[in-house]
Amino acid sequence: MIGIIFANIILYFIILSTATTLNPQGATQIDSAAQAAQALEPLVQGLGKKGSLHHRVSEAKLFYGVIPIVTIVAAGANFLGFNPMRALVVSGIVQGFSVPPLLLMMMLMTNDRQMMGERRNGMIINILGWITTAATFAATTCLIVSWSW
Repeated sequence: MIGIIFANIILYFIILSTATTLNPQGATQIDSAAQAAQALEPLVQGLGKKGSLHHRVSEAKLFYGVIPIVTIVAAGANFLGFNPMRALVVSGIVQGFSVPPLLLMMMLMTNDRQMMGERRNGMIINILGWITTAATFAATTCLIVSWSW
């Protein structure tokens, strides 16, 4: 139950942070994940490469190259006897441990005057962001403590 409660709290803040990213871009009516991804496209093109199923293979070679590689690795893991459910649990744990430091870095960057200029976080976003960051660090700490019992 505690895990479900924390998961829903974190989900709420993910939705909130996505909304605060999309709203300034004028994206106030999102009806699908594709629209949200399109609105966030400038933020997620970190490698400077196109990557979408809407692109031709010649336009998104890296994207289309990763798909068969990941598929082969996953199929190979299955044939080697790896339990896919255990892999999902482990990947969730790894993702969970990566969230607190990533949120911390994101809060520091979005408050950096030199980096963000006039688009720095406002007071309300800062309050909610730091509460979220603290909550994820607390949840991760509780997980570690619960493992040691």
